[in-house]
Amino acid sequence: MAHLTSEGEVGRGRMARLTKESEVIISYKHA
Repeated sequence: MAHLTSEGEVGRGRMARLTKESEVIISYKHA
């Protein structure tokens, strides 16, 4: 169970990172 939880945490972190990167790209295009 701990392994599945850690994988879920990694996936969540990856999604958050992608969202952050896309936000930076969008703000850069608007600048």
